[in-house]
Amino acid sequence: MKENINFFFNRLSEKLWFKPLVFCLLSIAGALIAHLADDTFMTDVVPKIEKSSLEDLLSTISGIMLVIAIFAVGSMLSAFSAASSSATPRSFKLIVSDDVSQNAVSVYIGSFIFSIVADIALKNGFYSEAGYFILFILTIAVFSLVILTFLRWVERISKLGRLGHTIKKVEEATANVIKKRIEEPLMGGLPIKNRINRGIPVFSDQIGYIQHINVDLLQGLAEAADVIITLNCLPGTFTSPDKPLVYVVSQQNISPKIENEKLKKAFIIDDSRSFMMTPALV
Repeated sequence: MKENINFFFNRLSEKLWFKPLVFCLLSIAGALIAHLADDTFMTDVVPKIEKSSLEDLLSTISGIMLVIAIFAVGSMLSAFSAASSSATPRSFKLIVSDDVSQNAVSVYIGSFIFSIVADIALKNGFYSEAGYFILFILTIAVFSLVILTFLRWVERISKLGRLGHTIKKVEEATANVIKKRIEEPLMGGLPIKNRINRGIPVFSDQIGYIQHINVDLLQGLAEAADVIITLNCLPGTFTSPDKPLVYVVSQQNISPKIENEKLKKAFIIDDSRSFMMTPALV
């Protein structure tokens, strides 16, 4: 189950929109959560923060962050363009999903959203004395995060797209997958024993590479139908409607009763292979 969750989360985090969306939601929550401090004891103990100073600070951040975010996206596109001419299509996905670049763009956009939401709430009297102080602390924290992220991102963008950096990313991804494969060579299953009856084949409806196999789902279906399911493929295998995904044989010497459509849902098939479960460099 953990492997399945990690696979789907990693696939989602590879999308360029995912992390910026998460940071935007967190920034909106942070801008609004400062209001909760107004109903606590902090109202009488926190130092007084001038509303005008907060407005100036938020206006400065909102004016700068959008420009930086656009600049960051432009720099990433330039790096991607350079990488596309020196990297294979499969390794290019590792460049696009670079964590540092995604985090940088996410922080810049999130900071812009935070400053806009906080500024609107501030000008409409959403906060009191304690709220001003918490908002000031959050604003300083966001500003510090932007500076640290920018320094780290500048160092990374100078390498992004370079052949040496691409090779290193491929090596790291391949080493991680090989390590997992060594730890679980059978993916949680049992070795295939010699038997005359291989079982009833189940074919795929798609053409492509197998990116992930939900072994937990297959195990649950096998237990429910009292059958043995034998895998005929591994992640990274090219499959088509004429190649069986699995063989199903009943343990009661009768025709197995299992829904093929449910079996097929255990296999995620795409146009290209994924580094997450396939220890291959090409």
